[in-house]
Amino acid sequence: MREKLRAAREKSGLSQKELADKLGYSSSQFVSNWERSLALPPMKKWVELEKLIGISVKELAENARENLEKEMRATLGRKYPKRK
Repeated sequence: MREKLRAAREKSGLSQKELADKLGYSSSQFVSNWERSLALPPMKKWVELEKLIGISVKELAENARENLEKEMRATLGRKYPKRK
């Protein structure tokens, strides 16, 4: 997703700071974290992102599901390691 998010932002002609400003954030760090897959955009901002840079709500939802699935597998793997 990070490549899609960055590419869509760049295609729209917005810097990270400009996008952050348009979404009501005081720092570009929020957008940077999304693009580096350190965090997901909050759901309440998905429609705005779709309008501003063309990332569909469907794509954002699919990415959120994939990230949650990976996180759950990693957590469960630590708690319940496979036995030989």
